[in-house]
Amino acid sequence: MNNADGKTDTETFCADVKEIRERLEKAKQSGILTDDLKESIENASRLQAKLLAKALPVYRRLHLNDDSLGVKKTIVLEDLNKLSEADLDEKTRILCARLAKEEDPGMPELPVVCGFDPADFDETFFLCVKTDESAFVFGDEGDVLLFEKNEGQWDFRRKPLLSGCFVTGAVMESDSSCLVKNLDNGVDRIAYDRMDDAHRLAKVPLFAGIFAKEPYA
Repeated sequence: MNNADGKTDTETFCADVKEIRERLEKAKQSGILTDDLKESIENASRLQAKLLAKALPVYRRLHLNDDSLGVKKTIVLEDLNKLSEADLDEKTRILCARLAKEEDPGMPELPVVCGFDPADFDETFFLCVKTDESAFVFGDEGDVLLFEKNEGQWDFRRKPLLSGCFVTGAVMESDSSCLVKNLDNGVDRIAYDRMDDAHRLAKVPLFAGIFAKEPYA
C-alpha cells in the first residue's frame, strides 16, 4: 500500500535513512544535533519497527522448510516419579505434573492446512499440542511435524522436525517449545529456533542492507 506521496513504507524508510545519514555527517562537522534531526531519527525508527513487524511472519513462512531450524531435544527430567525432588522452575514443574497425570489425549485436532493430508503419511498422528501460533504433531512411527501460523494461515514443514521421537504425552511450553513424556517415563524438551523477534530479523543478511544499521549509527 502506498502512502499519500505515492511511496511505499519501504521506499520512504530507505529515503529517510539516506537523508538522515547525510544530515548526520553535517551534524558531526558542526557538533550540533538539532531537534528536527532527532525527530527524524525517531520517526525512522518507528517506521523501521513497523516494517520489520510486517516482514516477520513472511520470513517465517518462507523459511519454514529450511534444512535446519536449530531444533534441539534436551532432557528435563529423567523420571517423573521423582518430580517432587527435581530442581525445576515453577512453570516447568507445573507442566511436568500435567504430563505425570497420563491423561488420554483423545483424537488430535490437527491444524487445517492446504496441502496437508494425514493419509499421505505412513503413520498415524495421535497427538497434537499447539498455541495460537505453532503446533507440534506426533506420529506413532516417531516423526514430529511442525506447524506454524503466519500471515493468518497455518502451514506445515514438509520434512519432520524430528524423527525417532516416541512419546506418550506432550504439553506446549511456548510458541517454540513443548515438553514431552518419553517411553522411559522421563520428560524431554523439544525446541526450535523460531524467528519471533523483529530485532533478530534485522540482522538476517536479506534485510541487513536496509535494517542492520540504525538510522543514527
